[in-house]
Amino acid sequence: MLKRGFCLFRANLFRNVTSKENLKMKSWQIHSYGDLSEMQLNSSRLPVIKSPKEVLVEVKAASVNPIDVLMLGGYGRTLFQMLRNFELEFPLTLGRDFSGTVIAKGHEVGNEISIGDEVYGFIPIHKQG
Repeated sequence: MLKRGFCLFRANLFRNVTSKENLKMKSWQIHSYGDLSEMQLNSSRLPVIKSPKEVLVEVKAASVNPIDVLMLGGYGRTLFQMLRNFELEFPLTLGRDFSGTVIAKGHEVGNEISIGDEVYGFIPIHKQG
C-alpha cells in the first residue's frame, strides 16, 4: 500500500554498492540561477538523517514542479536562504515531489512508517530536493 508522507531527504541510489559510506545518488542540480539549461544531472553523496523525525527515501519517481522552475530563476532566494539557516545555496537540488521506498528512518518516526514502505510526498520548499 502506498503511503502519503513528508520526507526531508531523498535519493535515487546507484546499485552495486557494498558500504553505506559509499552510497551515491543522482540529483538534478543547478550551480547558478538561470533557466532549464542550468540543470545538470550530478552524482552526490547520499544524505544523512539529521533529525530523529526524518526518513530517507530511495526515489523511484520525482518531478520538477512549477516552484522548482521558479526557484531555478532565483524566485525566493533571499527568504529561502534565511530559512536554510545560511547553509550553502549551491548546488541547489531540484525535484520536490517524489515517490519511492523508505530505506532509513529516525528513531522518533512512528510505526506507521517502516523500512521498505512505498511512500510519496514532497520536500519543504526551504530544503534541498
